[in-house]
Amino acid sequence: MFIRAELKQRAKDSIHRNIWIVIGTFLVFSLLTSSNFGTAVNLETGQHYFRMGLGDYYVISLDFITVAISTSLAVIISLLTLAYSIFISNPLKVGMNRFFLENRQEPSRFEVLFSMFTSKTYLNVVKIMLLRDIYTFLWTLLFIIPGIYKVYQYYMIPYILAENPNMDSSEVFEMTKMLTEGVKLDIFVLEISFLPWYLLGIVTCGLALFYVTPYQEATLCEAYIFLRDKAIDDGYLAPIDDESEVETEYVEPTIEDLH
Repeated sequence: MFIRAELKQRAKDSIHRNIWIVIGTFLVFSLLTSSNFGTAVNLETGQHYFRMGLGDYYVISLDFITVAISTSLAVIISLLTLAYSIFISNPLKVGMNRFFLENRQEPSRFEVLFSMFTSKTYLNVVKIMLLRDIYTFLWTLLFIIPGIYKVYQYYMIPYILAENPNMDSSEVFEMTKMLTEGVKLDIFVLEISFLPWYLLGIVTCGLALFYVTPYQEATLCEAYIFLRDKAIDDGYLAPIDDESEVETEYVEPTIEDLH
């Protein structure tokens, strides 16, 4: 449906006008969302290992730590990791998308990355992103294919929330289904088109990734804008503010619209 070369060119244009802020912001985003907790047990020695963030595992307990305590610690660490993903990583993902959406019009600011945390709609963003993750997980339980299908059906949720953080959950899910109807394969192909760039990242010992990952994210934002604008042209979405704003209003299509 969309021409990948055009999306990528627009993405390059938006990145190059603000290159160092883009790279720095995405680097901070990657560090924050890659942070995790971990725990492991050596069954032969009884030693317990713990990791927080991106560092190595550290021995924090020896043979006298019981299996029960080790198991309890593992559960606590897992819950902390889950909570971090729900309350920190997901809102950061939405904030990152808002950063790139704003950067299309004019150089965006680093603090936009944290915009969801300072918004009154923070809990709404957390709720909808959590629902997305739960629904995707439940569909994955029905075998892998339904889960993959739902990943791409819900693909635009972080972008929709970046523009409309106060939108009702039912409207967000209806909107993402409408935007991705018939283009899920196109989105997948757009993603894998960056594979040569990531191979270049391996060859350059990861240095190229400082540019490639923001470039990919900016391109995906361009894909969202393309689909959103097409929906507006088709009458499925109605802008509620002037063009300087990034909010849109979902319009339920009628039977006539679908023919």
